Amino acid sequence: MNDPTQSDVARLAGVSRGLVSLALSGSPRVAPETRRRIVAAAEELGYTRNLGAATLASARSPIVGVLLPNLRNPFFEAVVEAIQDAARAHALLPLVATASNDDARERAVIGRFQELRAAGAVLVSPFARADALEAYAAQVPVVTVGSEALSPRVDAVHVDEAAAADLLVDHLLGRGYRGIVHLSPRHGDADPTVSVRRREQLRAMAARGLAPRCLEAEDDAGEVVRRLLAAERPAAPWAITAHNDLMALDVVAALRAAGLVVGRDVGVTGFDDTYLAGRTEFSLTSVDQDPALLGGAALDLLVARQADPTRPGEDRVVAPRLTVRTSA
Repeated sequence: MNDPTQSDVARLAGVSRGLVSLALSGSPRVAPETRRRIVAAAEELGYTRNLGAATLASARSPIVGVLLPNLRNPFFEAVVEAIQDAARAHALLPLVATASNDDARERAVIGRFQELRAAGAVLVSPFARADALEAYAAQVPVVTVGSEALSPRVDAVHVDEAAAADLLVDHLLGRGYRGIVHLSPRHGDADPTVSVRRREQLRAMAARGLAPRCLEAEDDAGEVVRRLLAAERPAAPWAITAHNDLMALDVVAALRAAGLVVGRDVGVTGFDDTYLAGRTEFSLTSVDQDPALLGGAALDLLVARQADPTRPGEDRVVAPRLTVRTSA
């Protein structure tokens, strides 16, 4: 039996061979429903494109570069899964790499995406500042996930950090916590995502008459909590808002080791509402950024950028939700 061809896919999908070629190359000129029908037909027949030949024949490949800070945070996994789901509908293939918050490594990865003629790059919680993003956008279409729009040439999708901070602080005050400490990654000034979250957390505290307070952690957030408890014991009940769920889990462990009851003596909140937050041994109150919405929006913006490379960058904001559990 011969391998299926684009003509076979066209017959099954009820479209022209030319439309199949456009759809499977990720062209924005194909209607979403038609693209889905063509992709489904190709999968049913087991049709596989010759990616090398297709790339040589066009200006772009169907590859979408996805750049993550690391692979440790389950939130990044959830965003990548959403990007994969959205990419399938556009006949695009995500290729994931990490940058470890290293400028040189980030530049090198973007360069490799360009060499592969990637259709675009999705930078999740990027370390890059505006000038670097401008340079990247000159090489390949760029969408950022998790940071505010930093460049007029780059699309961005992110949670409303101000609304998230207000949700957290209002919730904690409503539950009777008297003081709040925000726990942020060290050297956050160099990271746009970290600096914005810290800024909004401190703003929300000050707006409600609290003394804004922030502590910074390198790798082990629990060590920062242990030093705090050794130096002082804030009047109970008080609370800690952690930059993300991973930091919050370190906090929970340190507080329990010190004999404090999480959720009674000290409230703890995370950010990202990952699967870890929902585990019964942690039961962590956390901000849900809706990673499925973030990932889907990123692909929509990337496809729109392909269709009109000259359009102004769009800043798409996602409303946060607070998932309340026993930690606060």
